[in-house]
Amino acid sequence: MAYYNSGNEGFVYRVKTAISSGEGRNVVLTDPGLAYTGRIELLPLGEFKRDGDFLEGDLLRESTPKVSLGATLSFNHRAAKSSGQRGVYLPEKQNILSSFIDLVAKFNGWAIASEFATRNITDQQVFMVDESLLYSFTGWGLNNQMSYVFPLNYEIAARHTYIKPGNTVKWFQNKQDIYTLGFTKYMPDHKNKLQLNISYHDNSGFRNANGVKQYWNVMFQIEMGI
Repeated sequence: MAYYNSGNEGFVYRVKTAISSGEGRNVVLTDPGLAYTGRIELLPLGEFKRDGDFLEGDLLRESTPKVSLGATLSFNHRAAKSSGQRGVYLPEKQNILSSFIDLVAKFNGWAIASEFATRNITDQQVFMVDESLLYSFTGWGLNNQMSYVFPLNYEIAARHTYIKPGNTVKWFQNKQDIYTLGFTKYMPDHKNKLQLNISYHDNSGFRNANGVKQYWNVMFQIEMGI
């Protein structure tokens, strides 16, 4: 792994690279394939408070506008699992190319977070194992969020997520169109919080007999970290 940071004032840029086995955690046997990853981050208005560009909400209430734009490219050669470093093992190895673009902007409690991701596999295959279909999800997705953190660390957020399966897996996966209104109480930071999410899902595709599946989802969760 290699990492470079140009500084913490003015126009800041970071370059990160890594070469890894590509099989993920808790693996005792690897093959000649490796994963190659590169990332660049641009912060034209300087660094965020306490690495706040890695959090969605503006908990630290940036006193001046801050922006982070990042791009990542990862190539996993001879990946054994359906998602590269994660997922189920497949009968054959495959080459997975993943790319990501993300944006974070914050000022005085307001925050915008946006991310775009794609995954491509050359000559992608679908396997039948023990009467079950095994494959890697390919396609692209877009996630956007706007939020505001009140002075007492209550947050309200609006999110939209869209996921479009690639041509090979569109017969097994529906597109997903999700709209969410979220409420969060931080106690007092991102690691400890109460969350309530109300979401509307619109999943359309071949898998649904009537062509469209629409439903509401309400989720309450408690997160405690160290």
